[in-house]
Formats: sequence, C-alpha cells, structure tokens
Amino acid sequence: KVSTWRTASWDCWDEFVKAHYAGGERIITMDVLDQMQDFGFMVWFCDKGFWYSKRQVGLRTTRYKQHNETIVQFFREVGMDCAVKSGRVVFTPHGTEEFLQLVAHHVPSFLHHRLTS
Repeated sequence: KVSTWRTASWDCWDEFVKAHYAGGERIITMDVLDQMQDFGFMVWFCDKGFWYSKRQVGLRTTRYKQHNETIVQFFREVGMDCAVKSGRVVFTPHGTEEFLQLVAHHVPSFLHHRLTS
C-alpha cells in the first residue's frame, strides 16, 4: 500500500516535493540553498547543528549525503569554509565564526546554549 499526503494546498506540496525529493530520496540544490536566508540557516543549525570541536561547528547532513559537496560548495562560495567529515558538513574555525555571525542574532534565547561549545 502506498501512502499519500493529502492537503488542501496540494499544488504547493507538489512544488515542495519536486524541489526537495527525487526518487524518494532527499535532495538539496544550489537553487534551494541560494534562496535560504539567515533565519533558515539558524533553524538548520538549531535542529541539526553540533559542535565538532571547541572551535568548529557542523551540520548533520546524512539525509543529503549525496549532496554534501553541493552544500560545501555553497558555503565556500559565500565565504564560510567547510568540508565533509564523516558524512557531515564541518566548518573550519574561520568558517565557524562566519556561520555563527550569520545565525546568532536569530537564535531564540532558550537556545543560546547551542551557540557555545
């Protein structure tokens, strides 16, 4: 039995699925990353971010593992150096500073603990 998503905004959902899934697998493209704003990156960090070391943060990207290089390319193009380590995107110390400067002012006070190692 195939499950389906039913909603009154079916056309909108179709567009979302086309942008983020291919053959049942999650995808992320440069177009999607280009459209994200500071707030979106903050949500990503608060949800799937982690401290890799005392000076480096990372993003858990296992659901996008086929697209990790796209994610790294995007961040490098906007001046946040990072690399794929153990299937996750990890920022360099300088890239960490740049990334946290981008998202920190959007982090709600109850999540400020996520900003320190």
